[in-house]
Amino acid sequence: MSSYISSVNNRLYAALESTYGTIPPPTPGDRTPFVQLRTTQKMIVPQRRDKTGTRSFNGVPGIPKRDTSFTLTSHLFGGTSPAATGLRALLQSAFAGPVLEFSGARVAAAQRASTIQTIAPHRLTVGQGIIYGDEIRFVAAVMDSMTIQLSAPFSNGISSGAVLNPSYTFCLGDTVPSVSIFDYWDPQSAVHRILRGAGVNELKVAINGDFHSMEFSGIAADLADSVSFESGEGGLPQFPPEPEAGSLPYDVIPGHLGQIWIGAAPARFCTVTEGVIRLNNSLDTRKDEFGCPIPKALVPGARIVDVAFSLYEQDDAETAALYQAARQRSPITLTLQLGQSAGQLCGLYVPSFVPEVPSFDDSEPRLTWKFDGSRAQGAVNDELFIAFG
Repeated sequence: MSSYISSVNNRLYAALESTYGTIPPPTPGDRTPFVQLRTTQKMIVPQRRDKTGTRSFNGVPGIPKRDTSFTLTSHLFGGTSPAATGLRALLQSAFAGPVLEFSGARVAAAQRASTIQTIAPHRLTVGQGIIYGDEIRFVAAVMDSMTIQLSAPFSNGISSGAVLNPSYTFCLGDTVPSVSIFDYWDPQSAVHRILRGAGVNELKVAINGDFHSMEFSGIAADLADSVSFESGEGGLPQFPPEPEAGSLPYDVIPGHLGQIWIGAAPARFCTVTEGVIRLNNSLDTRKDEFGCPIPKALVPGARIVDVAFSLYEQDDAETAALYQAARQRSPITLTLQLGQSAGQLCGLYVPSFVPEVPSFDDSEPRLTWKFDGSRAQGAVNDELFIAFG
């Protein structure tokens, strides 16, 4: 006898498409931990203006165009690197650039708090993440083939012989790749869905909630389902079965664990109460051309990266320097670490942003400064980096 479908019996997979709108077969490695997937598909029905001799609506023949959008939320997790799950495809769609893998290195000397010399050539580039112990930092400058400058110093310092651990860094690019998102349910007789030709328009990373969270939202070419699927849809002869569902072990990372370093001379702030880093691709699709019932490609526009955060004011030099930078329109940097355990670290690096003058919130016992909509700036695809390790 049929019964209700439990919302917890849901599994998600995400895979990059080699051709826009062509669905690749899902694999176990495309499995994606997530909290919620919301999809909306609206039929774009034109208004009939012909005189029918009656006030009744006679309907619109044919299949109208469809407008498809989605929002996917996920906690930040450890145990299994996001770069090894379906989140990799979503992050690649959001950042639209290369994924740089760092295999690790050994330190020859730490010349200053933020300058490291390696024993062998490091092969690192600006913006790439590096990990030492339970901390993650980024390469702010490459001095030479053996020497790098960090975006912020490691808290406990670093000495000769120390080992820098491997990491994956997602970089910005020009061409947004498309993704297929597979939505499978139990029992197998339930309706399963596939978002094809999906592109991430906006990524938000929020800190200091119950858990660190990531939210991907965007647009898609179409929404297929297992009930109405027709052969050839998305380039497939039939609706693809779910891969052999194995376990996906991971640990959810509490939202209060991590570090944040801000400033022209980065200082660690322990007074931040909330924060959001947002990447927006101003994404559109080729959908308005004659003879195109569904979109044909993703079209990115001007990129927007901005930073919003709140902190308690303190009467110290570092906090005062933030206010002065905002008033003088001086660019500063931000290094954000989420998590505090090796193998469960995520870092975000904004090399340059101009903080907006904060608003003062005195509604609580402690005075809060709120920095809203502080936009990042860069030269070529270098406003934001995200790394895992």
